[in-house]
Amino acid sequence: MQGSDTSGERPASVWRFDHSALQDGDVILERGHRPASKVIMAVDGGPYSHVLLWLGGTDFLEAVEMGVRLISYARFFLRDPADWMVLRHPDSKAGSLAAREARSFAHMEYGLGGAIATKIPGAWKTNPAAMFCSQVVAAAYENVGYPLVSKASAKVSPNDLTRQSALVPVSPIPLLEHVLSEEEHADIDRWFDRDRAYADTAMAREVQASQEVFELIRGLYPKLTLPPEFRLACPPRNLGEAFNVLQFLDWATASRISGVMLPELEQRGYFDFLFPGLNELSERLDGETSALAAGHFDPVTLARLVAHYRDVLPSHRKTMGHHRDNADAYGRLFMQLFPLPIFERMARMHRQIETMLQSIIRLEEEFVAASARRQ
Repeated sequence: MQGSDTSGERPASVWRFDHSALQDGDVILERGHRPASKVIMAVDGGPYSHVLLWLGGTDFLEAVEMGVRLISYARFFLRDPADWMVLRHPDSKAGSLAAREARSFAHMEYGLGGAIATKIPGAWKTNPAAMFCSQVVAAAYENVGYPLVSKASAKVSPNDLTRQSALVPVSPIPLLEHVLSEEEHADIDRWFDRDRAYADTAMAREVQASQEVFELIRGLYPKLTLPPEFRLACPPRNLGEAFNVLQFLDWATASRISGVMLPELEQRGYFDFLFPGLNELSERLDGETSALAAGHFDPVTLARLVAHYRDVLPSHRKTMGHHRDNADAYGRLFMQLFPLPIFERMARMHRQIETMLQSIIRLEEEFVAASARRQ
């Protein structure tokens, strides 16, 4: 049940979600305009064809053809607000827990068979390592003890989330309007194709590498029943789960899997995908800080930059905390449980990202403070 739909008209304005007004666990419903979206709506008996989950910070989670992916709100441009709906759980704790749980689904395959099986009876082949869009949302809440509807998550379709659901509509939808310039208007089609916008990003390359390596190692895992409180499956369902399951295996099995996993990830550049973007951001901040000190910014440009950095600071702090927690967790696994090289490498990657984000946050704070002193 896919997104990234377009229609033929060229609007004068576009909208983007106001991420500062969204809450962790918010559910976003989309009415698509492609033929496949219209089929979904007809079969499902409702006005929506796709659903996403807001994770907080800067990220949505959605299941599309390439798999379950994280995608930044900055890549979401809406043509018509009437095509969208935001739903929220009345218990903010439930939303926060569901958003945290949903991160573990990232990079799973797309479950086309499961999506079809929600409405069309038949012996459809389903894959336990795959999920479809509404299943992602329903399972995130179901797994943390807050089921949204009275059916299993694998049977939930997008429009089920609007029918006798625990969720309530958010009104008005938290959106910000952007009036298009002539230059922007000429290239408007790319604004609404988020698959195209996503295709060349570091996150897209990470998804591809993750799925490729997971396919190489999933058959090496034995069938085990793991403690339910960990909410893990063995064999695992994606690469992230594959990392976490290693700690429950015997040393010989875990070591053999790690020995395959690490060089394959290194070969694909998995541990370095985010660094070019972070370096570029850091260099740009350095240049803008120097330009500010030299008085090169006009008032309008300066106000826009300050507003931008004030806007992104909270999400950058949250993302830094996420990487810090991951670095600590993998470090403990390496030092206290299994001295597997893959754990040390993951800890080092997350620590490097945390350090870079810490530097970026400091530069953003300094830029905002310096601009305030100049006023």
